[in-house]
Amino acid sequence: MRVEKYRDLTLLYFNDENIIVIACDSCGGIGLKAGDELKTDNKVVGYFTASVVLCELLSFKVKPQMIVNNLCVEMNPTGKEIIAGIKEAVEEIELDPSNILTGSTEENMPVIQTGIGITCIGTIDKKSWLMPTSKAEDAVFVIGTPKVGAEVLKTEGISNLKIISKINYKKGVNEMLPVGSKGIDYEISELCRCNKLQFQYIDKLTVDIKKSAGPVTCVLVSGDKNLIEEMLSKFNVSYSYLGRLY
Repeated sequence: MRVEKYRDLTLLYFNDENIIVIACDSCGGIGLKAGDELKTDNKVVGYFTASVVLCELLSFKVKPQMIVNNLCVEMNPTGKEIIAGIKEAVEEIELDPSNILTGSTEENMPVIQTGIGITCIGTIDKKSWLMPTSKAEDAVFVIGTPKVGAEVLKTEGISNLKIISKINYKKGVNEMLPVGSKGIDYEISELCRCNKLQFQYIDKLTVDIKKSAGPVTCVLVSGDKNLIEEMLSKFNVSYSYLGRLY
């Protein structure tokens, strides 16, 4: 079995026709325990951590088929609350969490700080899957704004998870790429590297391209400038034009 890394994804070539796609993310020190650096509802922790791995698969045009939650906390009450947030993220993209969710909790040791890891698994049938690719002259937008830490708790409007699921297959959209802790500029460089292109930013940017976007608080989208602007204008979401690929 051949194994390949593609951006933040791991691809397992099961045979000539099928690929297993794996995305993973972790979160620590955020929650309601005594040792947590940032205090917030456990359901929020579960929702945003699950959103990261779901966005990774959806942007690659892969349907999530299994989510594994490894929770370094007790089931009651912390684990149940985190799982409720994970379920909310899954339901947001119209999947049934009872069919795709599994995991484990820590029941042997008392825990004073919240820690979780989430893995999302999907499969590709190469006969019907078309790999998302960007082209020279594609416009690139960023949907949302980079946020990290307490800023994430103030996020309003439609989620990036829902945005990806709604527009990724629309005419005029060539590729979508979640932005996380490495920031917009890093993901632009990944977009260029994977498509063997270069990028020209506009002169006056309205967004910080170096700032961490935390748990995917913004998403890049490439394609036809007019069609993308028309689509995004219909959603309750902020977006900015960044420039063009060449």
